[in-house]
Amino acid sequence: KQATLTVALTGTFDVSSGAFVTTGPVVASTGKLSAATGTLTLMGIEDLMTGRFTEEVDGMICVDLAK
Repeated sequence: KQATLTVALTGTFDVSSGAFVTTGPVVASTGKLSAATGTLTLMGIEDLMTGRFTEEVDGMICVDLAK
């Protein structure tokens, strides 16, 4: 029941605040997500002191779960 989803992301990162927005298409997938298509957007902030990210993921992926 494991799966992976790989997205080719491009976007912006503000080095002074840690804010970022990035978006991209699904370029690879495995397991139950095999042959997935779609686009995801990630937006959030990196705590520049700790390196931790807080982000939201938005978008849509399409996959045939009946396989």
